[in-house]
Amino acid sequence: MNQDHFRIGPLIYARDYFEDDPKANYYWSGNPPIKYNDKGVPIDKNGLECLDLKCPFHPSWKVQKDQLEFNDFLQFSIPKYQCYQDWLRDNYLDCSDNQAKKYLFKFLLSGNQNSWGFNNLIKLPIKKALSKVGSVEELIKKVYEHE
Repeated sequence: MNQDHFRIGPLIYARDYFEDDPKANYYWSGNPPIKYNDKGVPIDKNGLECLDLKCPFHPSWKVQKDQLEFNDFLQFSIPKYQCYQDWLRDNYLDCSDNQAKKYLFKFLLSGNQNSWGFNNLIKLPIKKALSKVGSVEELIKKVYEHE
């Protein structure tokens, strides 16, 4: 078994649910992960994913309508960055507003076709907006300038 910690997003999986692991910040209640699947999700010895599909760090995360909000700068709806904070808080992890916004834009720019049907449709406009402002940090400032 691999002795390195499995990671996805900011999650660092504990190697064993029953042992204290100072490096880990995420304890999966099922069998511990032993490798990654083709989507980059840790899987256990039975081939089962060790991450809930409702987790916004899962490559196949499906955004629900109530998690979307219209953005004036982009002129279309994007997921609320609070989705990340809520999920992390529910799993006893902390996340600042700025961290959550960065996680969201990493997701939006990934263009993962498994996530939500129109992700690829908004990837190009976001990339165009990114090219105008020069960096993800500047894009985040523009997108959330009215907060």
